[in-house]
Amino acid sequence: QLIWVIGCYTKLLQDQLQLLLLPLELLGEIAGHLHWLHLLRFRMTCKLLYHMSKLRSGRGWVSSRRDDICARKVLLGATWTKPLDATCLITGGRWLLGVIRGGIIMAMDLDNSNAEHQVLIEPQDEFDMSPAFSLCFSIIDGATTLTFDLVLMHNRPYALEDFPHIVLSDDGANLIAHHVKSIWTNHIVAIKDRSFSFSGNRFARGLTSPNIDVSSLEVFDWRQSTSYLHHTVAFRLQPPALTPLFFELISGNRALVVSDECLWIYTIPELQATTNLTVTNPSNITAIHTIPLWGGCVKLGGLSCPCKELLQTVLVLFTSSGIYRMDIPDDVDSSPVPSIAKQFDPVMKFEQGCFGLNRGLLCMARSLFMTVRYDNPTLPTLHAQDDKAMTHQYTWPKGQRVSRSYVMDEGSGRVMQPDGPGIVYIFDFSLYRHIV
Repeated sequence: QLIWVIGCYTKLLQDQLQLLLLPLELLGEIAGHLHWLHLLRFRMTCKLLYHMSKLRSGRGWVSSRRDDICARKVLLGATWTKPLDATCLITGGRWLLGVIRGGIIMAMDLDNSNAEHQVLIEPQDEFDMSPAFSLCFSIIDGATTLTFDLVLMHNRPYALEDFPHIVLSDDGANLIAHHVKSIWTNHIVAIKDRSFSFSGNRFARGLTSPNIDVSSLEVFDWRQSTSYLHHTVAFRLQPPALTPLFFELISGNRALVVSDECLWIYTIPELQATTNLTVTNPSNITAIHTIPLWGGCVKLGGLSCPCKELLQTVLVLFTSSGIYRMDIPDDVDSSPVPSIAKQFDPVMKFEQGCFGLNRGLLCMARSLFMTVRYDNPTLPTLHAQDDKAMTHQYTWPKGQRVSRSYVMDEGSGRVMQPDGPGIVYIFDFSLYRHIV
C-alpha cells in the first residue's frame, strides 16, 4: 500500500519524485519502514529528513528492532551444517576468521555486507582435517598494510600446528595466505579460557598432565623450531592452579600470569633445542614481581590484550571489586605501577567478559550483558546500581545465551560470538550511537 501511495503521488507531481515534496506524515511513514542502513543514509541527506526520521513512527520501529539492527548472523562456510571449530576477530574488527570442521580456514569482510566468505587455506592431508583446537593471531608491527601470523592448533594427541602468514591484498579487498611451516607438538594443553598467547616469534600455552602436579607454561620459538626439533622451555607457575589462570607474553622476554589472588611476572628462561615433544619435568623459577590483587577475595573477570606504549606495556584487569590499569615498564628491574580506573561499590557479580583499555563487556546472567566504560579516571568510585557505571544494558538477540567464547574488538566496537554450525553472531555496539 505504501508503494501504491508513493506511485499515485508521483503521477500527481507529473515529474520525477522529489522526496522533500511529500507530506510530512508520509515521510515519517517511509522512515519508519526503512532498513537501518537506508535509514542512516536517509538521515544524512539533509536536515529536514534527519528530523523527520525522529518522528514517533520511525523512532518506535527502530527502537523495537534495535537489537536485531545491531546484531547479525554471519555464515562462515558454504553450508549451515559443518561445525565451526575455532574463530578469531582480527584487530580492527574488519576481518573475521574461522576454521570449519575439515580444516578449512575461512575469512569474512564484516565491513562489506555483500561480501562472501573467502577460503584462505584448504587441508592438504588427513592431519589438516582433524578438528581445530584454537586459532590465534599476532599482528606484525611496522608493516605498510595489514599483516599477521596465524597459528592453528589441531585437537589430537599429536598434531601438526600450522603457521600461515596473512597479508592484505594490494586492492584491500581480500586476504592472501602463505603457509610458513608446520610443527609437531604433544597436546597436553589445558582447555581453559586464554590458554594460549601468541606474540611475534614466541608462542605460549598452558600445560596440564598427570605428570605435572601444578600448572605450567610452555614457550617456544616457532620460527626457529622445525617439525621435530623444538626451541622451547617449560616452567612451573607459582599458584597451585586452584583458580583460572590468564597469561600473556609481554616485551622484555617476560610472561604475565594473573589469577584471582595475584599478578606475577616471570622472566622466560633461555629456550633449549630438543627433540622430546613431551614435557615431563618443567623447571622451577621464581617470579620477578608479585602483586596481590586489590579487594581481598575477588573474582577475576579478565584482562585486556597488552598494548605497547612508549617504554612500557599497558593492560587492564577487570575484577569484581573494580577495574585496574597496570603499567609495566620495559626495564625488567622496575616494578609494575597499578592504578584504579573504576571501583565498584558494592562488589559486582558477573561471569567472565572481554575487555579493552577503555571499555569492556560483562556477562551478568543468562542472556543479559552490559557495556562498561572506564576511560575517565576522575570518578574512581561507582555504584553498581548507578547508571553512570554501566553504559548500556542489553539482551542478546534471539534469546541466545552469551558465553565465554565471545571476543570484543575495542576499536570498532564489535563483539563476536560463535553460535551453532558455521554461525557467528556479530554485535556492533558502535551503531547504537547512530540509532534512536
